[in-house]
Amino acid sequence: MQTTIVRGGRVLDIRAHRADPADILITGDTITEIGAPGLAAPADATAVDASGTLLQPGLINAHTHAHGNLAKGMGDLWTLELLLTAGPWISGGRTQAPRYNALDTVGAWQMAAKDNRFTLTITDQARHGADYLLVYITKQGFDPATQRLGWGNLELVAQTGKLAPAGQYQVAVNAGSRTGRHIVYTIWQASHLDQSYYFCSDVNFSGR
Repeated sequence: MQTTIVRGGRVLDIRAHRADPADILITGDTITEIGAPGLAAPADATAVDASGTLLQPGLINAHTHAHGNLAKGMGDLWTLELLLTAGPWISGGRTQAPRYNALDTVGAWQMAAKDNRFTLTITDQARHGADYLLVYITKQGFDPATQRLGWGNLELVAQTGKLAPAGQYQVAVNAGSRTGRHIVYTIWQASHLDQSYYFCSDVNFSGR
């Protein structure tokens, strides 16, 4: 069985909040020992120089969004877009208790006053870039204070092509002749991974 010794790196110890120098002995596909530098290894072990590196346990799906976990298992082979648009819009519908029920409550949520022509700004601190941005607004006559949002209540009003990584992305939006309370729903397809972000914004259009 193949034996590998990894030498010269620092091993991350999350509980201790440290990363001390250590060697790692691997037999086959199993870590069999972690020890101080100079750890004994078989003479025929393959040596890997990890100098200047940080060694940590393998991570699977390390980037998560906690609110999305509430909707897991609600559909079979759904895309993320379908999961959000065909299910509860803020993903608060699946809970073990009523703790998150308020996220899906229809009501008079706080609104931002907007003229009908405005600039939508998305801040991207991680500079993911965008394959596209899609901006939807609820149709005139829909009342977010009394009606539950559905895909058929939305109209696409603006979209972009690919955007290079930057700190902010902006889209010029025209809400047409809409007045009063509405929801602006934005889809940001990030470029760094096959990953999308979704935003619901309550607004009050002036009609101007």
